[in-house]
Amino acid sequence: MNATNTSGACPLGFYGESCDIPDCNSLRNCSNAGYCIHPNICKCAPNYFGADCSQCSGWFCNQCDFFCVHGQCDAITKSCRCRKGWSGAACDICLYKNCSTEPMIKMILPQTAEWINENEYVYVHGTDLPKTDDMRYHCLFGGISTSGNWLSSELIRCSIPSRAKPGKHVFNVIPYGSKIYVPNENAKTVHFTFFIPCDQEKCQGFCFGPICLCKNFQSGQNCESTIQQLQNRTEELKDQSIIKSKEGELYIVQIPTQTSTAVMKVFSSISDLEMDPFKHTVTWKSPKGNISPYSIDVHLIDEKVDLNVKWNLEVEPNYTPLTGKVEKSGINNGYLLKGFIEYSNNSTNNQKTVPILLEILSSSNPNAILESFEISSTSSSSFSHLFYPFSSTKESETYTVRAKHPGKKNDTTNCATWTVKRLQVKPKKQSIKVENGTAIESYFTNAKAINCPNFDVRIIKPADIITVGSINLLKDKTIITYVTSNKAELPKITNVTIAFICDKFSGVTVKQQFLSADNTLADIEFFPKSLEFYTSTTNIPQYIMLKIQINSMPYSLDESLISDTNILPFYVAASNPPYLNNPTIYRIGMPSAFYPLNFGFYQISIQSFSFNPISEIFHLTPNNSNFEIYLNKKPTNQFVFNGKRIKSETIGGGDPTLPPSPEIIIEPSIFYSSNLNQNLFVNFIFKQSPSKNTTAVIEFGEQKEESEFFVERNVSMNEALKSSSGYRSQIRISRNAKYVSKIDYLPIYCNIVKQTVPFYYVVDGIEKDFVGSVDFIVDKRVSELDKAFICETESNHAAIPELTSIVYDCAAAKILECRAFYQPIQSCGAPWKSIPDDTISIHVYALFMNLKASCKLSDVDLKTVQALIECISSLDIDCPLAKPVQESETPTTPSPFNSLLTQMKTISSMTQSLHGFFPALSTLESQLIDFPNYMADFLHHFELTFPSSDFNNIRSQSWFDSFYSVISDNSELGPAITFSELETFQSWKDGKNLIFRWNETFEELKGEEFELISPESKESRILLIRKLIEKADKLKSLARQFAAKEPFTMLHDILATIFGRVDYTSSNATEVCAKAIGFVEPGKLRESEEFEVSIVITNVMDTQVLQNLRFQLEMLHSTPTGNYSFIKYRIGPLFYSGGIPSYLSPQKTLTVSWKIHPVFDRRLTEAVKEQPNVILTFDLNNKRKIQRIRIPEITILPDRHLRVYALAFSDVFPRTSESQPFSLSLHVMNSGFSTLKNLEFVEISPWLMDKQKQGNANFRINSVSIDSKFVGYLPKISIKEIQSGKTSIISINLTSLGGQSAKFKNCSVSVFVDGQNFPEHFDYKFFYVQEIVSSSTYILSDKEPQNYKANLFYFNPKSSQIRNLHQIQLVEEIPSEEQQESKSYYTILATFERLLSPEEMAEAASMEGLKQTESTIYGRIQYPENLKKEQKLVRVYEIGPGGIRRHLLDLNNTWIAKKGDVSELNFIDPQALPPALASQLSYEFIFAKSEDFNTPYFGQHFYREQIPENMIIQALTVIGKVGAHSPEGSKVNYSLVSQDKTENFVINTKTGKFDLF
Repeated sequence: MNATNTSGACPLGFYGESCDIPDCNSLRNCSNAGYCIHPNICKCAPNYFGADCSQCSGWFCNQCDFFCVHGQCDAITKSCRCRKGWSGAACDICLYKNCSTEPMIKMILPQTAEWINENEYVYVHGTDLPKTDDMRYHCLFGGISTSGNWLSSELIRCSIPSRAKPGKHVFNVIPYGSKIYVPNENAKTVHFTFFIPCDQEKCQGFCFGPICLCKNFQSGQNCESTIQQLQNRTEELKDQSIIKSKEGELYIVQIPTQTSTAVMKVFSSISDLEMDPFKHTVTWKSPKGNISPYSIDVHLIDEKVDLNVKWNLEVEPNYTPLTGKVEKSGINNGYLLKGFIEYSNNSTNNQKTVPILLEILSSSNPNAILESFEISSTSSSSFSHLFYPFSSTKESETYTVRAKHPGKKNDTTNCATWTVKRLQVKPKKQSIKVENGTAIESYFTNAKAINCPNFDVRIIKPADIITVGSINLLKDKTIITYVTSNKAELPKITNVTIAFICDKFSGVTVKQQFLSADNTLADIEFFPKSLEFYTSTTNIPQYIMLKIQINSMPYSLDESLISDTNILPFYVAASNPPYLNNPTIYRIGMPSAFYPLNFGFYQISIQSFSFNPISEIFHLTPNNSNFEIYLNKKPTNQFVFNGKRIKSETIGGGDPTLPPSPEIIIEPSIFYSSNLNQNLFVNFIFKQSPSKNTTAVIEFGEQKEESEFFVERNVSMNEALKSSSGYRSQIRISRNAKYVSKIDYLPIYCNIVKQTVPFYYVVDGIEKDFVGSVDFIVDKRVSELDKAFICETESNHAAIPELTSIVYDCAAAKILECRAFYQPIQSCGAPWKSIPDDTISIHVYALFMNLKASCKLSDVDLKTVQALIECISSLDIDCPLAKPVQESETPTTPSPFNSLLTQMKTISSMTQSLHGFFPALSTLESQLIDFPNYMADFLHHFELTFPSSDFNNIRSQSWFDSFYSVISDNSELGPAITFSELETFQSWKDGKNLIFRWNETFEELKGEEFELISPESKESRILLIRKLIEKADKLKSLARQFAAKEPFTMLHDILATIFGRVDYTSSNATEVCAKAIGFVEPGKLRESEEFEVSIVITNVMDTQVLQNLRFQLEMLHSTPTGNYSFIKYRIGPLFYSGGIPSYLSPQKTLTVSWKIHPVFDRRLTEAVKEQPNVILTFDLNNKRKIQRIRIPEITILPDRHLRVYALAFSDVFPRTSESQPFSLSLHVMNSGFSTLKNLEFVEISPWLMDKQKQGNANFRINSVSIDSKFVGYLPKISIKEIQSGKTSIISINLTSLGGQSAKFKNCSVSVFVDGQNFPEHFDYKFFYVQEIVSSSTYILSDKEPQNYKANLFYFNPKSSQIRNLHQIQLVEEIPSEEQQESKSYYTILATFERLLSPEEMAEAASMEGLKQTESTIYGRIQYPENLKKEQKLVRVYEIGPGGIRRHLLDLNNTWIAKKGDVSELNFIDPQALPPALASQLSYEFIFAKSEDFNTPYFGQHFYREQIPENMIIQALTVIGKVGAHSPEGSKVNYSLVSQDKTENFVINTKTGKFDLF
């Protein structure tokens, strides 16, 4: 029953027909930001507060100076964040020609609500949403209208109807007073869904909004049905042909099934047992014998039955390894085991090699196995293995090896032994004193006792200072005499590494300290507390020596100390330097013809396919004119990447006539995360060297501190190695806790790390220390499916080469490779049926989570499914069709799966037509072919929305049951999970990241906190969910069209059709006929550099020949979204070496290479990645083959641009002058797009001339500062970083010596960047400072100030801006005295004429000159003498045509200077009219009392702003800006007064910007 008001009068505070509507008129009806719930009582919407709900605290509240027309207001910075394409303080400036301003709805949130609700809102997110006068909107939910409130141009808030018909309703918004809907994005209909909540009484699971979430084994709309358990049926096979197999022979078993969609799972003790999920077979290509049977358990699961087929497979071992003797190798220090293989009766062997298990025992602990590992036999009848000596401190040790069949581990009958005797050396004392260039030391050794055949002693380092004079080998000790090459070169303390060699293969090392005769420490100090530099009397400047006071130093200053103080190019000498002769540069001891070079710094770079690249800086000085370069040949063992894993490969090719460089390798050399902090046995092998007498030692203690990983040995002893020798040692690889990546442009997730351990070596005949590196790889990836990212370090600048296996049939082999990624994805597709279309809500989010959980609990790895689809998609890239595209054909970009089907036709076993693969193909054929690509796109977004790492620790359905309980409607806060609920959720930590992600998503889906504009580096979570739903809707639509159960089952059916026809047991498609290794050097280059692409291809077959090899190179852009069309390439001719392409014989190698130079239409602004692509075609067995060869991608970086302006005062005085803030100032500017790092100024050489003697002047450095920070007295400047467009300032103060002033003539500057590298572009200019007008204005000249031919420049040190400064000459001046009220002032109107040379006049008349809008001028007038005492300069205006004040000059650009007895007023105008617009210039100078002109004043006489007719006018569009100045430096406030009282404009009181209102 409804009560009605019949009297016509309502109680106070109510109105309406029934008097039931509360009145809040006095509170502005709650400001349209809340509900009136009682007379004069408002309930505010979220983020609004206050009695009338007029105050706002949300991100959308207008807390900025302007309404953000095309953006959002950032409440923290109080500024607008603009959408892409828009700029300006109000986001109303279009950066491009065509900026769309069409209003549009992008998204509404939330998109669902209960059909009966109260006081709920939906937030409409869009762009350019028009603002109405009262900010009101109509919001339409189908046929229901509610009120809406405009919050910003990006957001409208709508009230949700309190009652509506359940179902989907079309949603629209209309501005109040308009009849036109705001359109939706892409003209797509937007729906809002009203749902009936889950019935708590009927739901037997967990009510969650409109759905009932079921527990385990429940199904149905209300979880009322119990999922019937699958009928378990177990069959144990007894057939002898199945349960027994012969070792080495192919084993295949077919599992019978009645459905092709049955899920097949195999559990077995056989690690390499393969299953075919489409043919339902299990295969073991090469069975291994074992005395115990193998277990095989196959599960075939369909909709009704879980068939468990199990059997035990017996494979009787059919061979026994028989050990022979273990003898010394004779070619190295190893011990060689040889043995034979004996086969059992009636057994045949079809394998080329068989596995053999070796177990090693030591006499130190004979009851424990020291190490065990498997090897492969050398043939079917014999085996051998080389044992390198184990690292140990024991003098003698006996080892036993047991050889076994891996399946007969209890067999201990086949044994062999060998004994290792080790050289031991112990010095009598750790320190050796050197007197008169010699030292004698005694060592305790056992060389005689173990009968060392070739005892020798070598100095490993420093080999250029200390040598071995004589060796006296006695019974139990050795006496050695050491000789220093030059006693003056021996420092106080020298650390020496000495190698003691027992035979011609190996030995041990000892480290000692050599002390000079006077080992007291030197007291070194600079005298005085500054540096004095003395120049020679020659005409060539900058040959400088350093004056140092040295106490208690018997010889000379340590070279390392000289290096520490080497701030300028100097050398220590007792007199002036000698005359400089022309230098000669030597190469490998032989003089080469070079033209005379100027002294200075040179960068020498060498790139070669045979040698490691070298880039070194050479400082050419009178005492340093010979430069030696030692080239190291590239190692024969290199790391390569085959697309899945890193491998160590022996590289053929190169120049065989060149001697090899020393190379020590570690076996194995690739380690994984599971190997970290584990004890591992490895071999260190001195694989090759220039000569047999080369001696090396690995220095584990000298690994770089910045390395990410360290190698630690369990034995502290350091072995010395000769060529081809090695030793076996136990190591541990651990991560450096202090490691921090210094390469900032690398991805933080790089996961392949190349590390080095240094080794030192000496070569006969060369007294020099050489250093090499033992390289190893740490692969940090969790799975080989993870994409590999190489971590760049100082030891790994080059790209890792890539390995391609050239196979008989590329397409067939690729399909077989892809099949290995198969996952039974159809087993987890049931949740698809409950996911609705086109709806974003927390309930739909939960259903997608349920889908992910289903796959997780079904052991389906969706990342592997992604890898499968990516593998198939790469088929056409890796195996291009041999048929070339005709010129007349129209180029297309077909689906990779279309290419797949074409490729499959080329496989002999797959000759069926396209419809043979897809019988259901019709007009939807193209959509079906693209279905896997749609699925890959969905899985990509599925992983982004629900990362697999969030589910890793969840292992049972019970966890999700508990999760559904705490998000259900009956929980504490509904969908939000509280901490108190987690207390009852026992295993919540297993999915804590998932729980945190859930709560964050729930809050964002409410709509009010969602921001449409998100940082480019991080896509909004809600936008990801929307994309996920769009991808899912596409898949569901296709599944419905093809009558599939759901998308996962449809994908399975497609893949089953493709892979079910491949017979991988008999085909030789995967047999490798060649291997190709692709190189690119350098892997990282600058835009002005070239690079080389090389391929080393080896025919690995025994008898067959590769013929007519052809290589085609093209460059591809790695980033598909990047617009790099401005990059072109100049590709040089193709070079061959090591063979001929027409005929590549078995086991032979061919090397091909190209030189490539990038060409750019414009400067590169950011790093780009480019992919070289090489296609190989060849003939094999009279058939043409084609395959792509993998090449590493390259990174091209912008060139480094460095600009240095050197500013100096022409006079340098004996004492510091207060008028000079510096003597020399270097403005170091990064004028390029690359950040410059680690700038080293290795040379800053001022050149001063003595005024009287006209010779070089001596000077002293008093202070050095960088960016106003004092850094000392040494101009050894280091700047860590200068970002693009930024400047650092180096200031140096000098005083002349000898009491006389000096003239600054010039300054030499040399600077390195990024280590020892010159910038690609170095712009250096030297200027004299003629006048410092203010802190922001300098006047510079390019010649000495007295030189009338000097050009003048205006320089702003704050912005490093420099301009030509044109002088103007006074033509006329008109003085006048004026009186205004009580103020009197004196004015001068001066007219000037430009002083232009003919060249400058021609430049002004040129096209470029006509385009100029302003110029910089320098003028002067005589300062008036008749001014009153209080009057001074208060204004300077440039007077434009018509006598109008054009603009105001900054008084900081004016100064008074004396010229004789006359004072002159000088001024600079950087905004004067250009010569093309005015040959004469006029200026008004006003002199008055300061207090009479202390009011703010405008910089211009008037302002003119033009509004184009076609301009789209919107509210609060910024039209222009005015600017005023306060003489007192106070803040200026603006106001706008209109004479006609119109209110079309409004001015910002703080900024002076005025807007359309």
